[in-house]
Amino acid sequence: MFWKTVKIPQINDFIPKHPRQWSIISRLTWLYTVSAFCVLLITTFTLYWIFTNRLEKENYQFLENKILVLQKIIQTEPNNASVLKEETSLEPSLYHYYVRIVDATGHVLTETSKMSDLVPISAFSHTTLEEVKPFQTIYWASPKKRHQEKKHYLLMSASIGKDNNQIIQMAKDISQERDIVDDYRQGLLTVLLIGVIGSAILGIIVTRKGLKPLRDITQSTKRVTVAQLKERLNPTIWPKELSILATAFNGMLDRIEEGVNRLSQFSGDLAHELRTPINNLIGEAEIILSRPRSNEEYRSVVESSLEEFQRISHMIENLLFLAGAENPEAAINMTSVSIQQLIEDVTDFYEAAAEEQGVIIIGRGTGYVVADSFMLRRALSNLVSNALRHTASGGKIILSSESNSHATNISVSDSGEGIPEEHIAHLLNRFYRVDPARSQRTGGTGLGLAIVKSIMDLHKGNITIKSKPGDGTTMTLIFPNEN
Repeated sequence: MFWKTVKIPQINDFIPKHPRQWSIISRLTWLYTVSAFCVLLITTFTLYWIFTNRLEKENYQFLENKILVLQKIIQTEPNNASVLKEETSLEPSLYHYYVRIVDATGHVLTETSKMSDLVPISAFSHTTLEEVKPFQTIYWASPKKRHQEKKHYLLMSASIGKDNNQIIQMAKDISQERDIVDDYRQGLLTVLLIGVIGSAILGIIVTRKGLKPLRDITQSTKRVTVAQLKERLNPTIWPKELSILATAFNGMLDRIEEGVNRLSQFSGDLAHELRTPINNLIGEAEIILSRPRSNEEYRSVVESSLEEFQRISHMIENLLFLAGAENPEAAINMTSVSIQQLIEDVTDFYEAAAEEQGVIIIGRGTGYVVADSFMLRRALSNLVSNALRHTASGGKIILSSESNSHATNISVSDSGEGIPEEHIAHLLNRFYRVDPARSQRTGGTGLGLAIVKSIMDLHKGNITIKSKPGDGTTMTLIFPNEN
């Protein structure tokens, strides 16, 4: 009755057209302000509805009670003029309401003084006995006149009873209540406006304070350079969410630093590995060109150069394989591989070389493993080749397999001289050799075991090395079983 129609904002009204161009502070402030506005809007609307609904019910109850009193008086004491006058004239003047009694034809029998000037009979939509609906309320505002304020009334009408054709018309002046409601509404709107502005200001302050750790992290990250990779963040001083970010950032820096160090070491090792054969080639060419030579001498130099070229070519081939294996998108063709067939193929391939070297090579294995057949064959071949280089005449190499509920293992054991413990942790690094001089003689490049490790990484497996000087070495490929 007293409250005006309020348009409820839609969620689309609060969504910025270009949110990606906003800073985090602007976004959080906007969301905080919109959230506060919605909460305040619902709260003020609820308070307004409760207040106006309460007034409306009180006015309705007031008019209904007065009509019931008049009905009882007229029905029980129809000839008691003093009581009727008190109810229609004296009391209404105190409580700002007006009473009119009309007959079935609409003729006024009695009414509160000046009621016709303020609230005419036509203001009531139901004026005849047939039209009257008991206790139905009507909101009516008087036309605004010169030098006279507009008045607002709540109207209610009802018949006296079944045996009486008279109608009671009652009007309550609610102008003052309307003013109170208007002031209340203006107050709520003011509170809403102040609340929204205050929320926006507080949102900016809180957001800036909350994002201060993020700005500190940004400043720390700016200090990280290729030459300064030791910079780390202290996760213990940040909030929980940013502590996770700081920990992840430190982990990223650790991986970058490790990668840079490995790349630097790899570059140095590669330069060293290439410098030796190239220097050999240059030296031989300079010697052979220092004076005229026979055809046999030229042929000897060419053959020696060819060996160096083959060694360089083999090294480049291995490096390309490693580069491809370290690509996260490297495709591997996973199939079920027979371990027995795999071991037989590898032992057959190296049997002649082992016999020439005076080494016995034995293969025994059963079962299957899910892997890339080509890569698995290469990994096993590298292990056997490595074992041959470190096993003296009269020794033996054993290829075997073992399976359990967790993994399938393929091992290569030799009876060679073994490896000192301090070298085992570095054997899988590129270009690492326990005895560089011997590797040069045997043609090793220090990449074989690095290739094996890369292959096992692609298979999400592992390689273990067990060795003891004078007691041989065992290298095991571990393929975890998929659950």
